[in-house]
Formats: sequence, structure tokens, C-alpha cells
Amino acid sequence: MKEFFLFFVLQSVLYLNLTIDYRAVAQQQYAMAAVTNIIAPILSWVMVKKIGEARNEKLGMLAVATAGALSTLLGMWLTRAWG
Repeated sequence: MKEFFLFFVLQSVLYLNLTIDYRAVAQQQYAMAAVTNIIAPILSWVMVKKIGEARNEKLGMLAVATAGALSTLLGMWLTRAWG
């Protein structure tokens, strides 16, 4: 279960960052786009490293899929004021 929560949190942060990045690019918010583009490869690297160390890949995949969907919606909701 610890692995599930680890993947869930990592994927949530990764997709939330990605959603904020897309919105920043669309709205031409250069500073925010730069920050999220610096964060993205760091988070991706951590995720790949953790996937390589995973013991239960089915549970990890469930966490990644669930977190991806929920954090994208959260990112859209958080950035809705941008336009």
C-alpha cells in the first residue's frame, strides 16, 4: 500500500505540474512556464527511477492512472481563473 501512495503522489504532482504548464503556455505566462518546465523533467526522472524499483507494478499502474485523471482535473480547476 505504501508503494500505491508513493506512485499516486508522484503522478499527482507530475500531472498537476503538466496541467499548470499547459495553461501557462496557452496564456503566455513565461515565468510560470519556465518554472513548470524545470520541474517536469525532475519529476519524470524520479518517477522512472521509482517505477524501476517497483515490486507490484499492477498496483503502481492503478495509482498512476487514478492520480493522472484526478490531478488533471485538479489542475484545470486551480488554473481556471487564468482564462
